[in-house]
Amino acid sequence: MMLGVAARHRLGTPASGFTLVEVLVALAIVAIALPALMVSLSEQIRGFSHLSDKSVAHWVAMNKMTQLRLQHQHKEAIPKDRQQGTSEMLERDWHWRVDTEKTANEQLLQVEVSVRLEPDDKAPALATLLHYFVLPLPEAPGGA
Repeated sequence: MMLGVAARHRLGTPASGFTLVEVLVALAIVAIALPALMVSLSEQIRGFSHLSDKSVAHWVAMNKMTQLRLQHQHKEAIPKDRQQGTSEMLERDWHWRVDTEKTANEQLLQVEVSVRLEPDDKAPALATLLHYFVLPLPEAPGGA
């Protein structure tokens, strides 16, 4: 014969299932945990986007530095003044700047390539490369 919940409880057989208080506590825990999870997930997505931008900016800087190194190998002059330009990579415009600076050694020229998303210098550089070029020795007077 089937006994009702109240009858089973009186006979010492515990009722199965959750009480209303237990369900409300579980819902409160989920309600607190879900927003924290969403905030964490959005921060991770933002961080991934920034790392992706930094990687592509580094590729743009490496391309520009390779172009300068090839010019140097082919005895073309490395620009001594600031150069700026734009390169397109992955359907975005990347703004690069080349700065050259003399060093204490007259045979070395320091070249820095920096890449930004914005054309102005106020935006922080996402990637910066530094390279030293060895300049040819000046010709001795008298040709010997």
